[in-house]
Amino acid sequence: MSEGPGFLDKVSRVFTSPGEAFEAIGEKDLLKGVAIVLAAAVLAAWAGVLYTSKMDLAALVLGQMGQGGFMGPQTPGAQSIDLDAIISRLLPFIALGSGLGAFNRWIFPNLLVLLAAKILVGEGSSKRALAMTGFAHAPMVVQHLLRVVDAYRITSQQLAVIVSSRLVATGLIGRAMIQSLSVFTVFGVATVALTVFAISTNYGTTRKRAAAVTVSSYVAYVLLRTFLPII
Repeated sequence: MSEGPGFLDKVSRVFTSPGEAFEAIGEKDLLKGVAIVLAAAVLAAWAGVLYTSKMDLAALVLGQMGQGGFMGPQTPGAQSIDLDAIISRLLPFIALGSGLGAFNRWIFPNLLVLLAAKILVGEGSSKRALAMTGFAHAPMVVQHLLRVVDAYRITSQQLAVIVSSRLVATGLIGRAMIQSLSVFTVFGVATVALTVFAISTNYGTTRKRAAAVTVSSYVAYVLLRTFLPII
């Protein structure tokens, strides 16, 4: 008797034949879906630590304080602040925060998707839907793997430019734009597209309706992140 496609086969088919792949994913695959999400979280934590270790934190923080009029570069004692030593102690927490952030990028929007689907589409297995969206999260594993590679390659000067450009954005519109660009990356859009297949399959609805549910939920998630960045 055939046991059906294995884990790696299911993951590869999510990319090549998503319609067929999600048909083969059931409630029993929930832990496998979560494993994909956790893999993305581990890579995100790794990348977060690497990026932080390359930041010229003393120059960045003192520069921001100087711009705010709190401390200039010649202020007595400014140069004696050992920010690098402080941050090195915080690296485990940075890793934890980056990993939790990556996990939140799966759980929060998909809870909104499940809620919207239950209201707008009808009954379906929430457990199976979460298993499916775990597999739909596979592009984010690729994204965070590329971030790890980039974190090894990038220079401190290049990183400082990127961080500074994000600090410039203020106000509601600026924060919303940053959150939109953060969620709707190339791999983020691919995840949304695969989630549409998952919702369509699980709830037995058209892909057009599943797309409306999924996209509206992700837009709501972006708005929530604008006011609550911790999610």
